[in-house]
Amino acid sequence: MTRFPTTVRLGAALASLALAAACSDAPTPPAPRLTPGTPSFAASADISSQNAFQQCANGNPLAPTCNYINSVLNASKSQYNEGEVIAQKLVIKNATTTGADGVHTLVISYGFQKSSSVTNANYDFQARYDATLGTVRANPCLDNGAVMTPFCSGGQLKTVGTGVNQLDFDEEPFPAPTAANSINLSASDLTKLQAAFARFAGARTLVIYNGSFDNLGAPAISDVTYAVNSSDIEATVTYRFRATKSDVLLLWGMHFASEIDWKNNGLPVINGAAGQSGSPFHVKLITLDGSSNGAKALNVSGDVVRTANVGITKTADADTVNAGNPIGFTITVTNGGNADALNVAIVDTLPTGFTWSVAATGTTITGCTISGGVLTCTPFTLAAATSTPTTASVHVTAPTTATTPCGLITNTARFTTSNDGSGSGTGQVRINCPNITIDKSPASQTKSAGESFSWTVVLTNTGAGTAFGARILDTLPQVTGVSYTLGAASDATCGIASSVLTCGPKDLAQNDTLRAIVNATTTAGTSCAANGIRNIATGRATGLSDVKDTATVTLNCPALSILKTPKVAGDTGYTVQPGDSARFTIKVKNTGGGSAFSTTLTDTLPAGLSWSDNQAACTTTGVTATTPTRQILQCNIGTLAASDSFVVKVAALVPTNFLLPPTSSAVPALEIDGNLTSNGGPDWATLPDTLLKCTTPKLNCNIDTPTGPADSSFGQGTKEDTPVPSVVSGSIPNNKADLQRFYLTTRRVLVGGVVHDVLYLAWERVQQPSGTTNMDFELNQLTTLSANGVTPTRKAGDVLVKYDLSKGGGTLALGVHRWVETGNPATVCQASNTVPCWGKVDSLVAPTGTGASNTPAIGQVQDPIAPGSRMLDTLTFGEAAIDLQGAGIFQAGTCLVFGRAYLKSRSSDAFTSEIKDFIAPIPINVENCQDKLLDNRAWATASGLTAVSDSGQIRVVAPSGSASLDVAPGITRVATSRGPSTTMEKAVASSHALEQSVVRTTRRVSGDRRRVAPGVTLNVATGVTRRHRLDGRLTIT
Repeated sequence: MTRFPTTVRLGAALASLALAAACSDAPTPPAPRLTPGTPSFAASADISSQNAFQQCANGNPLAPTCNYINSVLNASKSQYNEGEVIAQKLVIKNATTTGADGVHTLVISYGFQKSSSVTNANYDFQARYDATLGTVRANPCLDNGAVMTPFCSGGQLKTVGTGVNQLDFDEEPFPAPTAANSINLSASDLTKLQAAFARFAGARTLVIYNGSFDNLGAPAISDVTYAVNSSDIEATVTYRFRATKSDVLLLWGMHFASEIDWKNNGLPVINGAAGQSGSPFHVKLITLDGSSNGAKALNVSGDVVRTANVGITKTADADTVNAGNPIGFTITVTNGGNADALNVAIVDTLPTGFTWSVAATGTTITGCTISGGVLTCTPFTLAAATSTPTTASVHVTAPTTATTPCGLITNTARFTTSNDGSGSGTGQVRINCPNITIDKSPASQTKSAGESFSWTVVLTNTGAGTAFGARILDTLPQVTGVSYTLGAASDATCGIASSVLTCGPKDLAQNDTLRAIVNATTTAGTSCAANGIRNIATGRATGLSDVKDTATVTLNCPALSILKTPKVAGDTGYTVQPGDSARFTIKVKNTGGGSAFSTTLTDTLPAGLSWSDNQAACTTTGVTATTPTRQILQCNIGTLAASDSFVVKVAALVPTNFLLPPTSSAVPALEIDGNLTSNGGPDWATLPDTLLKCTTPKLNCNIDTPTGPADSSFGQGTKEDTPVPSVVSGSIPNNKADLQRFYLTTRRVLVGGVVHDVLYLAWERVQQPSGTTNMDFELNQLTTLSANGVTPTRKAGDVLVKYDLSKGGGTLALGVHRWVETGNPATVCQASNTVPCWGKVDSLVAPTGTGASNTPAIGQVQDPIAPGSRMLDTLTFGEAAIDLQGAGIFQAGTCLVFGRAYLKSRSSDAFTSEIKDFIAPIPINVENCQDKLLDNRAWATASGLTAVSDSGQIRVVAPSGSASLDVAPGITRVATSRGPSTTMEKAVASSHALEQSVVRTTRRVSGDRRRVAPGVTLNVATGVTRRHRLDGRLTIT
C-alpha cells in the first residue's frame, strides 16, 4: 500500500519553541530560602495516590479514567499514541501567599530528544492536561489522598470562585513558537512547527489552582538545541506564579512528539516518540524558589507510546468497462501501525457525469455518504494492526450508459487523521464507449421501372466499447409494383416483414458490423417514382442516439408514343397509284424517363399487297398478297432507352390491277330473251331472293308506288337535262304513272375471251305502249340527294342509259350519255345549249349492248319475283345487258363507282321531250374500281405498359387514263382512257416515233417535250425512260 502524507511535519520547530533559552529580560530568580515558610515539595514519604507529583496511567486496555501514579508508566499500565498528551499534576504545599514571598519560581525539565542510532523526538511541547483525555478521564481528583483534599470535593475539583471554601483559579498559555524563543530553526521549519502547535490552540494552557500568573511574565524555555544523532537534549521551563493560598495545584500535559510533525519536512530524518527503548520520557522538578529539595521525576517507558501507519488505496472494480456496464471503486484505508489511527476521515470528489452510490457490498465503514458527487466518511478510529494491517473500505458504484464520459477516468481519494497525517490514493478505470454509424448505399441510384435494385445497410460500432442491443430499422418505401427480399449475405438477425427491415438486437464489439442487404424488384410501367423514393435507415443501440442515413432511388417509367405516316392528305406518300410503292414509316419513341423493356411493334398490314420491311429486328409474316390473309409486321425492339426511337419502314408495290375488281372466274351471262325465267341459263328469276326481292326498295331493286295520291312523278316541263328535276306527287295522271318496277345487277362475264363487267337492267310498265316509248336508267356516282330531296346530285361522269322502243315496241335502240360539266355545249351536249348537260350519245350495239322485251312474238311473261307472282302483258317488260368496258363506261385504269340508280320514262324518243314517271333511286354498287384506302393501325407495347397505337393511311388512286406500252417494231395502237390525260412510262430498246390521235384525227409532230401535244412526234433514245402525258388515242410507229 502507498502512503501519500500531506501533513507537514512540525516537530523540530516546536522543539525549538519548547527548548528555547529563557528570555534575556526574565527576572533573576531569588536565592533559595530554606525557611519554615518556604514552600516545599510534598514529602517523598507520600508514595501512594496522595503523591504530590503524578501522571495519568490510562490503562491497557484503555481505562475510562486516569490512575494518577508517580511511578514509571509501562505498557502494562498505559498506552499512548504519538501526538497525544499525557496528563500530569503537581501539588505545592505551604506556599507563602503574601508580599514578595508570595511570588514563586518553578523550574522543570523534560526530555526533548533521544539520540542513538536514530534520532527521536520525545516530548516536543507542553499542552493542557486534558487535551487528549478530556476532563472526565483526566480528572486530577481521582487521587483521593490528603494531597488533593484542598482541591477536591466528592471526587471532583471544587468550584472555582471567590469566598470561603472556594479556590482561586488561574491559567497561563504555553508560549507559542516564535523566532525569539526558538534556536537553530530555519524560517520554514519554524512555520511548520507553528502549524503543528496551532492544532492545540484550544488546549495550550498551564492550569493553576490557588495561584496566578498575572504580571509575572510568560514561562521561559531554555537549554534546547536540535542535532541529529547528538546527545540527548532536555528542555528547561521556568514558571513564575503568585500563590493565593498555601496549597497550590498545577496541571499540565506533555505532548508525545508525532512522526507526522518530524519526518519528511525538509529536516534531517527524525522519528516520533514511538518505538524507543528504555524510559526516555521524563519530566523533572528541578527547583522551587531556587531549592532542589524534594526534586521529583516522572518517567514513561518507550513501549507505552505507539504510532499509527495509515495508507489508502483506490481500486477499480474492473480496469476496463464497456459503457452500459457499471463501474465501481473500492477505497481502502489501512493501518499498519501499532497505534490506532484517530479521526480517520475520507473525502473523494468522484468523477462527474455519473450517478454514484455507496454499495452495501464491499463497504465496512459506516457514515459514508455521497452528496453533490462528493464522498465523505465521517471521522472514525482505525484500530492498530495486529498480525496483519487493519483495513476499512467503502465501495462506490455508478451505472454507465453509452453517453457517459468515455476514456480513462482517473480519480483520487484522500484521508486525514489526527495522529498520522493524511494521504491519497488514485484509481482509474477505462470506459470504452460505443459509437455507431450507419451507411445505406448506394446513396443515390436511378433505375427504370422493371429493373431491380438493391440497398446495403451497414451499422458499424466504431467506438472502443461494445454497442449493446444494436439494431437496424428501415421502413421500406411502399411503391406500387415494388417488392423486397432479404439478400443472402445479410446478418442472421435480419428479416423483412410487411415491408419493414429489422436487424438485431445484437451486441457489437469495436469495429463489428450489422449488415443487411435489401433486394428490390420493380414492375415495368407501374413502379414509377420519377421524383425519387427517399428512404431512411435508422441504427440504434442501447443508450445511444439514433443514427440515420438516407438513400434515394429514382424509378423512371417509360412512356411509348407511336406515329405512323402518312396519315392525312398532304403527307408525303399519302397518294400513290398502281405501279407505285406504298410506304409506311412507323416510329416508336420512348418519351418517358425510364427504359422500355421487351418493346414490340405489331402491325397487321393492309391486305392485297406483299409487304417488306427494312429492319433486322422485324419480320413480316403471313401469306402473300394473293390470299385474303393479311401480313403481320412483328418487330422485337427489345429495350428502348429513354428518348430513344425505333423507326421501321414497310413498303409494298401496288400492282397495276390493284384497283380493279378481282379477276375471278367469269359467270354465265343472264339471258336477254324478253322474259324473267330461265330458258336454260341464269335469268332474273334465278337470282337469289336476297338480291332482287323487292318487299321494299333495296339494292338493285325497286317497286314504284301504285298510281294514286302517294305516287310521284316529274313535274311539268322537266327534261333530262334539267339539273334538278322537279318532283310532284298525288293525282298523277295515268299517262304519267306508267312504271311499275325495275331491276339492276352486274355480273362478270367473258366477252371476247376477256372478263368484263356487264350491267343488267330490267323494267316493267303498266300497259303496252301504242307507239314509241322510252325508259331511261340513270346511274349516279354520288349518293347525296339534290335539292328536290329525291334524286341524287349529278356529277361529271354519271351515266344515262337510254332504252328506246319504237314502232310499237318492235324496234329497240340502246345508247349511253355521260353527264358533262365543262366544254362547248354545241360540241359536248346532246341537246342542251348550256352545261352541265347530258353529253353526246354513244349508241350501243351487240355485243356491247343488247336488249329484248316481251314482244308480241313472246307474249305475256311471268314475273315470279316477290312480292307475288304475276303475269306481264306484251311489251310491259324489257331488259338489257351493257358491257361496261366495251361501252367505254369502265375505262382501263380508271376507277368509276355508281352508288345510286333510278328509272324514269320519257314521253317520246326525242331527248328534249318531257320525262314523266320515275321509280325512286335505289342504292347500287356498280363499279370497276375505286380508290382504295390502305388504312390500318400499328400497335406498340412494352413490359408493363398499355399498348399505344396509331393509324396511317395511304390512298391508292387510279391515274387519269393510265396505260402501259409494249413497244415493238411496226405500228402498235393502244387505246387509252378517255380521261383528260394519260401517263406513259417505258424504257425502249430503240428509237420510236410516238403518234397521238385525238377524236379520230391523227396528227404527227416532232420534238422532245414533256407533254406530247396533238401532232407532235417524240423520238425516244435507246435505254431512256420518259414519262409523257398524252391526250386521246395513241399510236406507236
